Parts: sequence; C-alpha cells; structure tokens
Amino acid sequence: MKATLARQVSRLLFQLEEQDIQLIILKSTPRLDLGGDEAIGPFNEGEVVTLPAWQALHLVKAGLAKFRNDEPINLAELYDCLWKEERQAALQPLPKNFLLRLRFFIEASPDDEKKKISSVFRDLMCRRLEKVVKAALRARQNMKATENMLPEEKVLYSELASNINEWLSVLHKFLNIE
Repeated sequence: MKATLARQVSRLLFQLEEQDIQLIILKSTPRLDLGGDEAIGPFNEGEVVTLPAWQALHLVKAGLAKFRNDEPINLAELYDCLWKEERQAALQPLPKNFLLRLRFFIEASPDDEKKKISSVFRDLMCRRLEKVVKAALRARQNMKATENMLPEEKVLYSELASNINEWLSVLHKFLNIE
C-alpha cells in the first residue's frame, strides 16, 4: 500500500472515530479520565449525550451507556452482508456507519467470537475488493462504479484506477499504440 493511500484511508478512519454518536447514560457517572488531557462527564442516568465515537466506545464497553440509534452490527447482519455480496455481481450497499458499528460489535465480543467475526469480515472485504478491482480495471467505462463503495474503498479504487491507467499508458507508449 502506498504511503499516500495508507494516509488517506487512515484519515477517513480517524474521521469515523471523531463522528458524533448519541448515547443514553445507564448509570450516573463521575468525570472519567481518558488519558492525557482528555476527560468526559460527569453524566446522569437517563441523560442523552453526544460524544465522538472513540469516547462513546469507552462508556459502552464499561456498561455505563448504550447507543441511542446506531446499534452495533451483529453476526447475523454481517453474514447477511456477505451473503448479498456473494450473490450479486454489483457492489452491494453496506449499512449506515458499517465500519464504526462493526468496531463496536468487535470490541464488545468475547475473544472466541472475534475470530469468527474476523473471518466473515475478511471474506466480505475480499468479495468487495474483487469488485473494486474489476471496477478500477473498467474505470473509463463505468462512472457509477463508486456508488455503493465505502469511502475507504473509493480511495483504493481511485488509486487503483489511476495506477492501472498510468501502467496502460506506458505500455501503449512503448508499443506505439493509442
């Protein structure tokens, strides 16, 4: 992975972690130190709060809050995404906030279940990657190719399409063809 591609994807993932998430506080909580200069709270039971996803994860993992809207993805939903991806030629849309919700699910899962989640996620990403690569190979022919891609997949697609076009251009120049 080129450094620029890795940086672009890391930036998108950072933006995901900074996305605001609404929580319902389950237990009154004093001010919590998150390390460094970061602290959150205090919170009252039943209060609805909005926090960046990375902070929300701390409260949910500690059993102090639950998600108001975006529940974590469960294994059945992940299998459903894989099933749809395997049966359709086109890239299938993923649920809203897919990666963030999947991260919350993984963080809350026991270690033995994390292996299963990882395997299903890897299979899903491989199916999607095949479709992203095929779309990049046909980049000039299909402008709607990025319609159902995650932002992270769009970055990869763009880099692949650019590199493939540059590679073809060099070969065409070498072969003296257009």
